[in-house]
Amino acid sequence: FASEGHSSPPLFDTLAHTAAARADQFSPPELSSMAWAYATAGHSSPALFDALARASVLRIEYFGPPELSQIAWAFATAGHPSPLLFEAIAAAAGQRMYLFSTEEAANIAWAFAVAGVPHLDLFDEVANFAAKRADRFGPTELSKLAWAYAAADRWSPKLFDLLAAAAVERVQTFNPQELSDMAWAFATAEHRAKDLYTALAAASVGRVQYQKRHALVNTAWAFATSGYATPPLFEALARASLPKVGAMNARELSLLAWAFQEAHIASPPLFDALAKESAARIDQFDSAQMSRMALAIATAARLSPTLSAAVLDGLTLQLDQFTPAELVDVGWALAVANEQPLPHQWIDKLLHHVSEQEIKAEAFPLSRLQQVVLWSSECGVPIPLPDALSAQCKAALLSLETKPSRTQRQLAVAAASLGAPMRTKVETDLGYALDLVVEWKGE
Repeated sequence: FASEGHSSPPLFDTLAHTAAARADQFSPPELSSMAWAYATAGHSSPALFDALARASVLRIEYFGPPELSQIAWAFATAGHPSPLLFEAIAAAAGQRMYLFSTEEAANIAWAFAVAGVPHLDLFDEVANFAAKRADRFGPTELSKLAWAYAAADRWSPKLFDLLAAAAVERVQTFNPQELSDMAWAFATAEHRAKDLYTALAAASVGRVQYQKRHALVNTAWAFATSGYATPPLFEALARASLPKVGAMNARELSLLAWAFQEAHIASPPLFDALAKESAARIDQFDSAQMSRMALAIATAARLSPTLSAAVLDGLTLQLDQFTPAELVDVGWALAVANEQPLPHQWIDKLLHHVSEQEIKAEAFPLSRLQQVVLWSSECGVPIPLPDALSAQCKAALLSLETKPSRTQRQLAVAAASLGAPMRTKVETDLGYALDLVVEWKGE
């Protein structure tokens, strides 16, 4: 029934009750197969899994690599915690690792990562195994292994170098999900692999349209985070993401907006869709998601009045949940929208953070905070920062590197042709930096 994907809850409930009572009579293949069937069918049966775990721990010495891999996969997929079982599996697998196939090794590492059991010795054993056989791993095993080590925070430079080299050779055989998993793993592990990212980007352009929304977001996040974003890939991601925006959750909406902003890839239709969907579901965003989304969309100059009002409402409702940095990012986004002054509750909360002894200036995005302070002052609502923090904010804003705009260059040329004295990046008493100041007839 599980293999055929046929659901029959009454049958599975009856079998679970009977199997749990007789689990101590099952052989290792029967124990692992029973667990696999219930995990594959997605049928919850905590009592059965507890019985299977107890029986398996007692017989673990008789489990071969297929059974060890299968039962670990089943418990991880079912989300059923069993520390004693996973400890027993790790010990047995370490002793028999030389007998594992590449698929079994990748599956057991994946299972331990999903189960949240980053067993150091087991991951070392799998890494040593994979290092000797990297050329034998197929795309599924390569992506699973990379994902497992990144998710379990067991990054190994040597292993990732080998996985990257093997993946580059086989990249055309990766399916859309495997491409996404591979990119996500290397970005999460912060492992620099230019050749791999280049190959993944080229292969993904024609396949992201087949990725599910979660994979699309992970792909965008991975390439933006790693610094290897390419216009062709992000154009394809924008086209593929647009019809899926309505089904995205708050995390996915905010991460996708952040990825495009971080990659400096403009996609007005996508940002407008993200803004519209986010405004309608702002109550589903937590403080981190709200600040991330608002900052990204405001940076792209697509923060609509509707989203601005929704963010302001969300900010008011969740004010106590915002960190100092999140508070400043949302304030900056609203300042860019320039709809209305920030509420006094925002200012009071910011000053509360500033007054706390443990909060240092490094906790704030200083240049953005200075821009918020300037905008708020223009609105007639001054923000009285402490002198030391105020000075740091001004310095941070003035230190930002900016490129002269086309208009600025044209004005400079015109002023020079007239012989008019000019200065660039002039600081005002308020803390603004004027790109170009031209004196004309004494003014």
